[in-house]
Amino acid sequence: MNFVNFILKKLGLVKIDSKENYEKNFIKFSEEKDKFTNKELFFCNYIDNSKLFTNDKVYILDIGCSEGADEIFTKFNFFSYVGCDSLEKEIIKLNNKNTHKNISYYNYTIIPPENKNEFVKKYRFDHYKNDMDYFNFEKSLTFEHVEKFEKTRENRSKIFGQLDRTKNNYQNTLTVDQIVSEKLKNNVNLMKIDIDGYTNDALYGASKTLNINSLFFLKIEVNYTDPMENDHFVEAYNYLYSKSFKLYRMSQRQYLHKGYFGKFIYDFPCQNFSGVDQQGDLIFIQDFDKVYLNFKNEKITLNEIYKYFILLEILNFNDLAIYILNKYSDIFETRTAENLKNLFIRKFSKSYFNKELSYQEIRKKLESK
Repeated sequence: MNFVNFILKKLGLVKIDSKENYEKNFIKFSEEKDKFTNKELFFCNYIDNSKLFTNDKVYILDIGCSEGADEIFTKFNFFSYVGCDSLEKEIIKLNNKNTHKNISYYNYTIIPPENKNEFVKKYRFDHYKNDMDYFNFEKSLTFEHVEKFEKTRENRSKIFGQLDRTKNNYQNTLTVDQIVSEKLKNNVNLMKIDIDGYTNDALYGASKTLNINSLFFLKIEVNYTDPMENDHFVEAYNYLYSKSFKLYRMSQRQYLHKGYFGKFIYDFPCQNFSGVDQQGDLIFIQDFDKVYLNFKNEKITLNEIYKYFILLEILNFNDLAIYILNKYSDIFETRTAENLKNLFIRKFSKSYFNKELSYQEIRKKLESK
């Protein structure tokens, strides 16, 4: 055991297993900010205690939910979660384990709309030619390595079987618009998409959903390298920007193999030699200018504004919440707005000053430095 593995094992981050099982044991490193958080949710607790959502919900649609609902969506009763996945066996397992009345799982394979080509023609990134060597994986050094590595992976299908799209249930196929209409009655506030390379197919099939005034957030998996695939980030950006969604966060994922520090764990093109995945997540948020205008025109209610702030907190955008409260000061009464700012600043206050200070107290301290 080398020194790095020794340290990681002592920290409880790795477990050295037998050689025959090592392929199943890997660790995924991801910054906390790129996950839903369920720690120090002061605003969510405030909403929960206030009973503002007794007759309302924050509606979540998770496309590609084979791992099940995130823990945060089981913590508060004001969430209503619908998950869809193409793998029938995984959905059966999830439904058998599910004990939450506000969580539902469905077995559907997401398909693009019939007019997909019209979207592709308008939004695809086509600056590079199709035959450029840069996008020809078979001509890359990575391919040479993966080709050799593949031959030693006899159990690959067992380990990565969940990625095999031949197991998808193509008997049950719907577009995102159809799912939102049938299963959520056109109520959705956050949409998460992770379907292994077909994000843009899902987005193009969500053209009506993306026009829903109360759809505020999207968290989608994309690839950063190949513009000819169905999940290239520029194509997704072009389309969502046209729908008044702004890109607020980009992330890559990094993987580390337990017991085989610095080695490949995946044998498909998304991973490079550094261990950094060439795929990652983007978070888009509906431009608050549009949200504010809809609120003023009575197209959305004050409860929808509260939902917007709930989603800001669970996605670690407390700073953006405070910015919005300062800029759009006429949404809430002054006292209420100050109380909300105090809730959103509390996490920062505890970590930076080691005690709870109000927003105004922190502002004075920072301005005096």
